[in-house]
Amino acid sequence: MQISSIAADRLEVFPEISQAWQELRSARPEYASPHVALEYVRMVAAVRPAVEIAVLRDAAGVAALLPFLRSKNGRAEPIAGTFSDLEGGVYRNDCRLRPRELLQRLGLRAWSYRRWLACQEPFARWAAGRLSNPIIDLREGWAAYYQQIRARRSEVIKRAEQKRRKIVRELGTVRFEPDLPDVGLLRQALAWKADWVRSKGMYNPIGEPWHGPLLETLIHYRRDTFRGRMACLFVGSRPVAVMVMIQDGPVAAFWFGAFCPELASFSPGLVCDYELLRSSADLGIERIELGCGTERYKQQLGNDSIPVVEGMLLPTVTGAACYRQWLKVKEHLRSRPWAAPLRRAVWAARNVRAQLRALRRCLVTKSTDVPQTLGNTESGENLPHNEMVPRSLQPLVLRGAASQDARPDINPSNYPATVEPQP
Repeated sequence: MQISSIAADRLEVFPEISQAWQELRSARPEYASPHVALEYVRMVAAVRPAVEIAVLRDAAGVAALLPFLRSKNGRAEPIAGTFSDLEGGVYRNDCRLRPRELLQRLGLRAWSYRRWLACQEPFARWAAGRLSNPIIDLREGWAAYYQQIRARRSEVIKRAEQKRRKIVRELGTVRFEPDLPDVGLLRQALAWKADWVRSKGMYNPIGEPWHGPLLETLIHYRRDTFRGRMACLFVGSRPVAVMVMIQDGPVAAFWFGAFCPELASFSPGLVCDYELLRSSADLGIERIELGCGTERYKQQLGNDSIPVVEGMLLPTVTGAACYRQWLKVKEHLRSRPWAAPLRRAVWAARNVRAQLRALRRCLVTKSTDVPQTLGNTESGENLPHNEMVPRSLQPLVLRGAASQDARPDINPSNYPATVEPQP
């Protein structure tokens, strides 16, 4: 078998790869997820140039296409990082792959995966853990789904309706916009999310410098049947919740959501989800992937699931066994109440590392590329959102520091200024 790789941002040079991807994907219904769409790989590669596609060929032609991100330490990682709630390439049914050969031919030390499709070998065979990705099946319509959830005695829909009535009664009229690609609102949502995780003492999962540019690219992306979508919930003229998702044909997947922390008691995020489900038929959505997680609302809203696996492909059996045991220990600590202080210590260490990385990016930025003004550093109004700089380090950061991973044509400085900071 011949194994090679190509840069995902140069797919226009290889039209035969695009054709092979579409043919392999259409052959199996398990590949209907937007995370398996070629346009999804193109979109991420526009922001992360290190995204590549492994091409496996045999005598019959292209046998498999596997997207991955080549990290600096020589390891393959999910192309969208924490946004990768589902991973997978496209396979021919008779494709047989040996992990050691794959890694050697691609020059990789390991292949790490978090949410890979369980129907694909050898990722399922070498998996260290199995998970389920809850989905909402709306093929029979909103009314049928509503009755199904109520028949299960689930309180999530009832609670969403109660919260909606409370918002109308105490705050004002509710307005739902299913597609509003507003960069200012997106940056406000990122600020909400950062404030919320900071108040909980948690690690910010969307604090990497490329997260902001990727989300901004997503909400404007339209190509073939693939598109990004940003839904917003308003009370009067005030935005209170934002939800970002990707959609390919009738299948959508949640990516990012945030709500105004001041209105947490009204559950605006849940109300936004409720409004989206009610509008699903008008939006052409028949299935929504909620993403893996232990959140209660995912288990209550979902009426089906997709099996996924996590693990790491390694060149030796011993290394794979050790990694499998490490994941079991980590999952054990994650689910035990007595390990809460240890988890908080890990989150604090990650936050410190993120702060040091943000400071380092600002210090190494060339002075000719940085305007000599600090702006309003106290509120962070003029700081670039993609740096995700904590408040403790904001006075040290010059306005306009550019992300090293972002490309010039999608640099956040090319977009309009952010909305007014939350009082």
